[in-house]
Amino acid sequence: MFSQSDTLSTPVSEGNFIADKVRIAEGGPDDIVFYMAEDSQVIDNISRLIHLYGRAQIKYQDLTLDANYIRIDLTRDIAFALPYPDGDGELTGFPVFREGNQVYHADRIEYNFVTRKGLVDGAFTEQGDLNIHGRRTKFIGKEESTDASDFIIYQQDALFTTCDHPEPHFGIRSRRQKIIPGELAVIGPSNLEIAGVPTPLWLPFGFFPLAEGGQAGIIFPRDFEFSPRWGYGIREIGYYIPINDYLDAELNGSIYLRGSWALGANIRYNRRYKYNGSLNLNYSVFKEEAQESTDILTSQSFSIRLNHRQDNRAHPTRNFGGSVNIETNQFRSLNYNDYDNIFNNQLNSNLSFSQIFPGRPYRLNASFSHRQNTQTGRMDITFPNVNFQMNQIFPFKSQQRTGPEKWYEKISFRYNASYQNRFSSPDSLFLAPEFFESSRMGFRHGASTNAVFRVARYFNLTPSVEYNETWYVKTLERRFEEDLDIRVDTVYNADSSEFNIVRDTLSFGRIVDMDRRGFENFRTYRASINLNTQIFGIAHFRRGPLRGIRHVVKPSIGLSYAPDYTRDRLGYFEELPIINAQGKRDTIRYSPFQDGIFGGPPTGGAQMLMNYSIGNNLEAKLFSRRDSTTRNVNLLSNINVSGSYDFNRDSLNWSMVNISGTTRLFNNISTVSIGAMYDFYALDEQGRRVDKFYWSEEGRPLRFVQANVRISSSLTIGQLIELIPFGSSEESENGSSVLDLIRGLSINHQINIVNNPQFETGWEINSHFISLRGSVPLSDNWNLNFTNIDYNFSQKRMTYPDFGISRDLHCWTMSLNWQPRRGTYQFTISVKPGSLDFINVPYRKSRVDGFTGL
Repeated sequence: MFSQSDTLSTPVSEGNFIADKVRIAEGGPDDIVFYMAEDSQVIDNISRLIHLYGRAQIKYQDLTLDANYIRIDLTRDIAFALPYPDGDGELTGFPVFREGNQVYHADRIEYNFVTRKGLVDGAFTEQGDLNIHGRRTKFIGKEESTDASDFIIYQQDALFTTCDHPEPHFGIRSRRQKIIPGELAVIGPSNLEIAGVPTPLWLPFGFFPLAEGGQAGIIFPRDFEFSPRWGYGIREIGYYIPINDYLDAELNGSIYLRGSWALGANIRYNRRYKYNGSLNLNYSVFKEEAQESTDILTSQSFSIRLNHRQDNRAHPTRNFGGSVNIETNQFRSLNYNDYDNIFNNQLNSNLSFSQIFPGRPYRLNASFSHRQNTQTGRMDITFPNVNFQMNQIFPFKSQQRTGPEKWYEKISFRYNASYQNRFSSPDSLFLAPEFFESSRMGFRHGASTNAVFRVARYFNLTPSVEYNETWYVKTLERRFEEDLDIRVDTVYNADSSEFNIVRDTLSFGRIVDMDRRGFENFRTYRASINLNTQIFGIAHFRRGPLRGIRHVVKPSIGLSYAPDYTRDRLGYFEELPIINAQGKRDTIRYSPFQDGIFGGPPTGGAQMLMNYSIGNNLEAKLFSRRDSTTRNVNLLSNINVSGSYDFNRDSLNWSMVNISGTTRLFNNISTVSIGAMYDFYALDEQGRRVDKFYWSEEGRPLRFVQANVRISSSLTIGQLIELIPFGSSEESENGSSVLDLIRGLSINHQINIVNNPQFETGWEINSHFISLRGSVPLSDNWNLNFTNIDYNFSQKRMTYPDFGISRDLHCWTMSLNWQPRRGTYQFTISVKPGSLDFINVPYRKSRVDGFTGL
């Protein structure tokens, strides 16, 4: 029981507290009970009661009780906490009970310090993201424990919700509950309420994990939908498994009453300072009835997605990471309707391992790569792809050189080796025997040496020699199978009285490609010498916004030589006897290496080329009167003119002259890319190049062949507003609210213009489109969402509109997304993400349903 010294009730001034303590008597609480009040304390020694008024508080071990009125019964070791009327008669200072990190708000609290039991009316507490409202609550704690987690809470008529409104907009109401704080809440038969109105939806029982971290449990379906072709269905119902602190998994499935189904698994892992990633596996089987028969059509597809990232701090010399994205039979198009999944036809994967060797010039890389076109179904997988590289070394450089550097010390050496294996097949045959039979593997290694010498102070002379050797264990072998293919036609005269039999030979045979197994190799050599320099032109201006121009010209000229690999003695090419289309004996040449993963030797004979190029960069220095500063701006970047001259050709030695370049405009918002081709030679009447210079025919040095200009722009409405003033200041103020709504929208515009002499109009637009993405907040709660709104000016139509509207309903969200091109939509009213986000009302029309109606 309590024991205390005699004390009078003591009034206090506003803002001050009086704190006291009750000493422990035998059989009473295990520790000192501290109490205080802002207004007054009244101690009734006859009734053994303590009355605390005005922001009263009791502290006992890790328990704290706050209220505007608290009464302590020293005889029964019980504290009562209630609100107290203010000057206007309204109840204020409702009780707040704190035990460790658990907080409970209530209308009335009764707590026994000895038995650690309590009764609460109108309790409210937060457990994770769950808000629990209970009409009647009973606390039971272990007498020897002061840990809040040892409490067990029993409630009557409680509402579980994630809505934080004083009057929740929805919840699951249950007659009886048992709660272990920080661990688990178990409820009996319960009913879903919306705005205080019971619904026909009942649950026989329920479990709500309250512990921090993942808890195993059921994942409620993402959608309940009806498809006229698939029937009623449940999408992505599953089970969550927290395997350990670093690894968890989700297993899910979908099923439709007409036989379609899908399975999926998502595994995530994360080790701090080491690595993180995820693996997503999906397999779907969709069945539907054929339109013109009763046959059942089955479409099977699967998807593999892997993402792995190694932390930079995990290992100083070794790294492993990348992504894998493989699917078959248009998995994304079949299962999703959004723009990105429909129009992204290219899938790519790259998973790589790299190792460097400290103190040595070596580097090892191994990778898995994948390319796939979902429209054509073509899939190329390269695995393994192993590359060993020795960085540039200077074997003749002296370690303790005294005096000028010797010419031979500038000679460098490099070595690299690569092994690759590639599979190519339709994605429908992925992992089938035909897929593995398509394997093409090879090994290539090579060495190169070069040196850079300074010539005449301003020129760099770079001679180089390169050697490569390629090995294959499977090469190409061709055979000609004679097979006479004759078409016989019967030709009648006008009155059908006579006829002639006409025989037309279509083919005398066919060429059959086969695999020839066995080790074979070929070697290639190449030597070159290159001379380059840089020329700078600078102009300064003292006045005006333009304060300077800098022009950098980078001319380069080089010679390269490669021998003739078509010579018979090398054995790199073979001759195949055939019968040509005229029925005569003939031969064709081919290389057994031409289909290899590294290709075959060059087929054009010996090469003796002179290559030339002229690079240009033009910069300007601009002065700003606003802050008296200057900044550099690139006017033209990488304007390059290049071509070559082949000494070994008997005619048409000069190649086309190629011109290319880029520049950026409007603070890098727009990128302009240009390209053009010119020719030294003229054309004949049939439009073929002839060995006559255009200068001798037309008096001009170069003949225009074609040109193209591509302008790509990407900006937000906010950036556009900053670039273009909209009306006067008054108009801007009136329209600022509207402009602010759309500031976040992003605009992408691209136009490609081509000029070809064959075009009647000269310049023609090859492609031209504009797209819009983003979200427009129509109000605090309404949003207009543009996943993709685009327009193709060439085709004069929208490509694939994908947009929607959403409404924030405090603790709910409502959304409608529509893809009119496909005739699909998704309508959902759902609880915001949290413990109760399985409560939703979805309705969708899927891809297979087309325009069959709602």
